[in-house]
Amino acid sequence: MSFSKLSPGGGAYKAKLRSFHATMESIAGSETESLLLAYFKSRHGKNILPKLKDELWAPQLSDLIDKIKNCYNLVSNQNKKQFLSLLSPVFTRKQLKDIFNFSFSKKSFAIANKHATSVGSGMPVPRKTGTNTIVTEEIKQRIAQFMTDNSHPSSCQTVSTRQKNKQPSIITTVRCINNSFQSLYFKFLEENPDINFSYPTFRDQIPKQFKKAKRRTDVCAICEQGKINAKKLESCIDEEEKKKLLDQDFSYRLHLQMKSTQRNYFKDVCDALQKGEAVLVFDYKENISLNITHTQLNKDFYSTPQRTMFGVVLGYVNDEGEFVKHYFDIMSKCLTHNGFFSCSAIDIVLSHQEFKCHKFTKLHLFSDNGAHFINYEFLNYISTISTKHSIDHVGWSQFCAYHGKCWCDSRFSLVTRLLNNYVAKGNRSIKTEQALFTALQEETTRINGE
Repeated sequence: MSFSKLSPGGGAYKAKLRSFHATMESIAGSETESLLLAYFKSRHGKNILPKLKDELWAPQLSDLIDKIKNCYNLVSNQNKKQFLSLLSPVFTRKQLKDIFNFSFSKKSFAIANKHATSVGSGMPVPRKTGTNTIVTEEIKQRIAQFMTDNSHPSSCQTVSTRQKNKQPSIITTVRCINNSFQSLYFKFLEENPDINFSYPTFRDQIPKQFKKAKRRTDVCAICEQGKINAKKLESCIDEEEKKKLLDQDFSYRLHLQMKSTQRNYFKDVCDALQKGEAVLVFDYKENISLNITHTQLNKDFYSTPQRTMFGVVLGYVNDEGEFVKHYFDIMSKCLTHNGFFSCSAIDIVLSHQEFKCHKFTKLHLFSDNGAHFINYEFLNYISTISTKHSIDHVGWSQFCAYHGKCWCDSRFSLVTRLLNNYVAKGNRSIKTEQALFTALQEETTRINGE
């Protein structure tokens, strides 16, 4: 009968053990421990030792592993490096993942090993020393001069600094830095070896007129030229040139007045909106590209089909008296933005069940001054809306030229961000219109859930 089938504690079981002990004494005498140690080191015993360890220590090791797992999960992210440094010198990264089911990156494991070597396994992270150099007025002046040497004046930006005792504010021209603040910090320390303080202290001492350079895009050409002409007028001596500048300045002031008038009218209409009335704002988005993937090949970069996106935002007051916005996104393969397309897109929205169910009696239309809206074909269509869709009053207004930013632009910015987020997550792609709709639906559902 094999030994494993014997019942522990039985007569045959004990007899076998006595016989085994006597055999070891007859071979090794009183050095039975040395005999067993040599055997487990041999090629025959190496395969048996791991099984014996599992059999003898399995319950204790299982309980210890569970406790280590719980401790790791309870430790904050800031202290995980300190906790991981207890195990990283003993276990490999693969063993920690297989045995303890830990989740960490290669970089985290390398940092834990470095912490164990430099600071000590499980030792707390040393506190950073505070500021070594006391910031005096002389050092502040050195910082201001250093920032002036590493920056250039802005063409149009200024900052205002308030004074005490109701003194007039000081207007200072903004200076755009030539590098990042952090790079300038290290450069300052290199040029001033007698100074030693932290990066936050350096930032606190920088005057507020020093800023990062920013791009200004999609600005109004009339406003920009008007500001230039206003500066020229201050120093202009030639009478003929001054007369031209005054005429242009008058047009510029009229443009500003029209801009504020139209914008204020739009706000007044939205604020005074009653139940049964609606505001409809519409515009074209920059064309959307298809064939966009997470990893884009060279040939795909040069073959991205375009799609038109026409955005419409419906604003109205619901039954609870709350102002609500409803968004309509219209996609098309047609890339011609003209009066016919605009009329067809608006008609789709007005015929949609989501619009018709409210039975609006008054409709305010707002658009920009693009040629796709300012034409006889679109004007003729506006005149037929009241009869075709049974709306008592229909009004149409345009924002001032080059100042048509509205609800649609906010929506377009969100659409761009949703599509970029969708493609950036994993190996995703947008190659068809259906994939485009799916991406927008998934990302919209996700952000609404959050």
